[in-house]
Amino acid sequence: MQSMMCLLRTSLPPQSIINEHTVNSTTMPHLRLLDYGVSISVFLSHYLVDIVVEKIGRVLKPYSIANGEVWKENDVLIFNTWLLWYRQGEKHQWDYIEIGTNITKDMDRMVAFQEGLNTWANWVNSEIDTEKTTVFFQGVYPSHYKNGSTYPGGVPRAEMVVEQVLSGITKPVSLFNITRLSQLRNDAHPSTFNIFGMDCTHWCVGGLPDTWNLLSAALV
Repeated sequence: MQSMMCLLRTSLPPQSIINEHTVNSTTMPHLRLLDYGVSISVFLSHYLVDIVVEKIGRVLKPYSIANGEVWKENDVLIFNTWLLWYRQGEKHQWDYIEIGTNITKDMDRMVAFQEGLNTWANWVNSEIDTEKTTVFFQGVYPSHYKNGSTYPGGVPRAEMVVEQVLSGITKPVSLFNITRLSQLRNDAHPSTFNIFGMDCTHWCVGGLPDTWNLLSAALV
C-alpha cells in the first residue's frame, strides 16, 4: 500500500492538493487526491472473514463477512490475506474458530484459510456489481531468502488454494501473482539497513512497482 501511495504522490504535480489522515483503527492510511476526486484507503482485515469478540473470547468465523458492506462502496478493491493465518503467540488474533455450530480451539490452518477464501469468493459473486467495482486479489507472499529462477519448494500450497478459489468465481477478478515475482527478486532482500535480521516479510513485500504497473495497465 505504501509503495502504491508513494508512486502516486511522486507522479503528481507539486501543487496538487493532498489530504492524508487515519479514519479509524481498522482503516489505516487514507489518501485523498483532491484535484482528481480520488480517495485511497487500507481497510485492515487480516483474514477477510470476521473475528467477533464473544464471552468465550475472540472467535474467527470463516463463513461470515460483515465488513463487506464497507468494501462494496469502492470503485476498485484489492484484497489480500494469508500472512497471519499460521501465526501463533502475540500475533495470533483469535482464540477459537466457529465451524457451523461447532466451536473449536484450532484446526488445520490451510483448511480454515480455504474455507475463509471460499466465503470471500461467494461474497464477491453475490454482492459485487462489476459494472461499478473492479476487483483484484494480491496473491500469497512466499517465504524465501535467496532469489533464483526456480523455487526449491515449488509453488506454495496457499497460492495453489488462492488460484483454485479464484478459478471458481463467476465475476471477473484479476490476480496479482506476486508469488512468482517475489521468488525471483533479489533487490528487496535483507541488507545492511535491516536491523531485524532476515525479515523477508517486510523487505520482500509484494507491493513493488512491477505489481502496481499491472494495476495501472488493468485500469486504463
